[in-house]
Amino acid sequence: MQKLIKQTLSVWLAIVLAVTQSVFSPAMAQSTPDIESPIIEIEAVIEADASDTQVFTALVADDRLLKDVTLYHRRAGRQAFERAQMLPRGIAGYFSVELATDPDDLRSIEYYVQARDEGGNRSISGFAFDPYQRKINASNTVVAPIELATPAETVAKATVTPIEVASKPEARSSNTKWWLIGLAVIAAAVVASSSGSSDNDPPRSELTINLPLPQ
Repeated sequence: MQKLIKQTLSVWLAIVLAVTQSVFSPAMAQSTPDIESPIIEIEAVIEADASDTQVFTALVADDRLLKDVTLYHRRAGRQAFERAQMLPRGIAGYFSVELATDPDDLRSIEYYVQARDEGGNRSISGFAFDPYQRKINASNTVVAPIELATPAETVAKATVTPIEVASKPEARSSNTKWWLIGLAVIAAAVVASSSGSSDNDPPRSELTINLPLPQ
């Protein structure tokens, strides 16, 4: 009889211990301090074309439960960072945010990401004093039009100043004058020889020829 009572008590004790373990085990697990910080891996985009929006993405994981993921961003040259909450995407562990941007603003975007878990642990990828940078390129390159010369300008540039050359008729005229002088000299010599020096001859007459000097 005593043996049966002992067996019954042992069974009931085992049942109580099992129930107690099943009830209090999660509470004991939750009471373990959370000392692991979230892990962040940023999907860095070095350059992007200017647009109405810019998308920022990061892969974030934690051993317990994440509280939030935040993007801190600013334009190059500014002092203060602005905050934007990153939301989970369809793929597990990925968080992203889409920022509205001015396509005419070509300043680089500086940013970093912060993740916190429910245990109060925090991780940061990038820092306010050394943030990531995304260079913004102009989406459309404007080409300056080529200035073409008007037809009048083209004709003016193609005009060549003529070279002054002595005309051939003037050269022939000069040669003709020299020939005339030569013929006059010959004629004077003939006249002089025909009037010989004789006592019976009449006195000699002088022949004077006035010719213009050649030009």
